[in-house]
Amino acid sequence: MHPAIYLIAFSSVSAISLNSYWNESDTRRLSGILEVACEAVKKAELTDLDTLYHAVALLSVLPDCVLDSEIVENVILGKASSGESLYRALSIADHLKIKVDHAAFDKALTSSMKIDDDPTNLAWIMNAAAFLEKDVGAKYFDKIVNLVVQADEVDGKYLNFDSSIVTTAIAVRAIVALAEKQGRKPAVSEKKLLQMANYLLSRKHATAPKITYHLLGALKTLTDNLEFVPVVVSLEGPVEVASDQPIKIAVTNVFGEPVDVDGVRAEAFAVLNQTLISILELEPMPSDSRFWTINPDRIPIINDFVRLDIKIESKDKRLIGTTSSHVLIKRSRSIMVDDFKIGVAELGEEIPENSLKRVIAFHKIKDVLNVDSAKHLHLSFSMKYENDSYLKPHQCFVMFKHGNGHEVFYTANLVKKGRYAVDI
Repeated sequence: MHPAIYLIAFSSVSAISLNSYWNESDTRRLSGILEVACEAVKKAELTDLDTLYHAVALLSVLPDCVLDSEIVENVILGKASSGESLYRALSIADHLKIKVDHAAFDKALTSSMKIDDDPTNLAWIMNAAAFLEKDVGAKYFDKIVNLVVQADEVDGKYLNFDSSIVTTAIAVRAIVALAEKQGRKPAVSEKKLLQMANYLLSRKHATAPKITYHLLGALKTLTDNLEFVPVVVSLEGPVEVASDQPIKIAVTNVFGEPVDVDGVRAEAFAVLNQTLISILELEPMPSDSRFWTINPDRIPIINDFVRLDIKIESKDKRLIGTTSSHVLIKRSRSIMVDDFKIGVAELGEEIPENSLKRVIAFHKIKDVLNVDSAKHLHLSFSMKYENDSYLKPHQCFVMFKHGNGHEVFYTANLVKKGRYAVDI
């Protein structure tokens, strides 16, 4: 069986069609289910804070379902000592519009902070403090630094608390909530805020319900608040870019949604020697406000990766990360295998140039070559760019593929400028 190379391509097309919509009968059916849920909540033993907290969470989607206010107040005013339990008490009171003694809760939060100042408890305390009056909660805002200093930095890119998605998410929400309540930015560097956001995004494939709940809550907070919104800059498509397609850069929030951008500029650097090779203004994509484009021909072709340092202009003062983002690209070039020749001779004998058979690119050799253990096979070829200049690869291999799928590789050696050969 002769060795052969096969190129097989499969294509399938799958269309998704939405063929139904939510109608009045669906609403009536769901209303009946929710009425049953409301009755279940009313009959539940709402004597502890955790049960009440989850019941109130259900009430957030059942606006016509009302609990007995006396029962609620008795639970809220009961003993709550941890940061999380105090947060839940204040959250319930806020949702049900129940007035509480802020001074008493301030005292309880301060006591809890003295007993346990680990990141998780401290983050819950700060989330709880965001429900207090502005002047009462001001001292907790100043403690944000005490929380952030306990975070662990990983690879200079990520910042997390106790390697925990939940604790990091709670901390992010606490920082944002207190900043919004106080109407000012916390004494935390932009870099650290971006590192926390980067850590949460790196964990977006989490599947556990509790983790996913807190993760989504924190990311949502980072897209919709009054103080700081991280900007995500990403390359849309492969790192290797061709000349016939524009380079697409997405500028979004952490949920991939558009942000208010007036202009985008890129400084292109050669990665190895950090040489600035061009400064480029990106063009907005009319059909999608998330994307900005560059014509690849505006970036010189070099034998190196190119780092695009992205600078974003915006009137939205909440945006952070507008000058610190970058993406890597590599300009690809068309190459060709030229002047491919093949021949057979006895071992120890050179093959005359005129006896070599030339094989045209993308064609098969017309004749069958008879080779056995007493002979050797000689192949030679040139590697060139599209402009006919010679290519200098790090290494070059010839692969033989048998019909049964087995592959054998041989290293081709440089014999003269741009020309490679292998004897087998």
